[in-house]
Amino acid sequence: MAAVAPSYLLRDEFVHFRNRQDELLNTEFHSIRSSVEAVKTELREFKEDVRESKEDVREFKEDVREQFSVVNQRLTRLEESNPSFPIHLIPSLDLSHGILYPKYFPTNATEFYSLRNPTTNRLRQLLAYLAVFYDIQPHSEDDAPEGRNGDEFIAQHPELAVDLLENIFGLNEDNFIKFKARASELANRPPEPPVKRSQILVEIASARRQKLEHATAGHSRHPQSISSDEQDLSESDLYSLGAFLQLKYSGGY
Repeated sequence: MAAVAPSYLLRDEFVHFRNRQDELLNTEFHSIRSSVEAVKTELREFKEDVRESKEDVREFKEDVREQFSVVNQRLTRLEESNPSFPIHLIPSLDLSHGILYPKYFPTNATEFYSLRNPTTNRLRQLLAYLAVFYDIQPHSEDDAPEGRNGDEFIAQHPELAVDLLENIFGLNEDNFIKFKARASELANRPPEPPVKRSQILVEIASARRQKLEHATAGHSRHPQSISSDEQDLSESDLYSLGAFLQLKYSGGY
């Protein structure tokens, strides 16, 4: 008769199976912990990417705001014509340092256009500084003579540098020329004769009379223009009005 296997485990067998299960569980727990740590790491990296993206968006908005400001300033300058008005600083965009503002800048359009023919060391230094700061270069190699770089060409032809800077600054020299011509025309125009004091007193008396009539007749929906054929005051009325004004402004009224 065949022997029947026992239905119970021996102690050594139980310990062996228990250790085996513990190893499998530990392996599974370790895998789960590794997965959780990997998810945490990815989440931290994602949050860092989001933070950097927000920072990039903020910087981009600042750059766009600066660029809009520059565009508005350039559009404003296109309408400006007084050469004595100050010129606002125009920034330059540097890929490594962002938006930079020049340390030296012309105070107004008169000083700027004097750079076409810089007769002093200060003007020559200012032109050189602006050309370097805004990276002024000839439009093409054909513009520069053979064997000369951009710096040498600008040194020989400062008017070209001023033309290029004029486009960057958004200036229009024609507006300043027209303004100067208009100012010269007004300066050479003969002065108009001064208004007589008696005429002013007559106008004041007429205005007071119209105000009194307006107050007694009621308010009108539409204002009326001053007529040129108003009846003049008599000499006695004019004398009385002058005495009244003199007494009033001398503190006796």
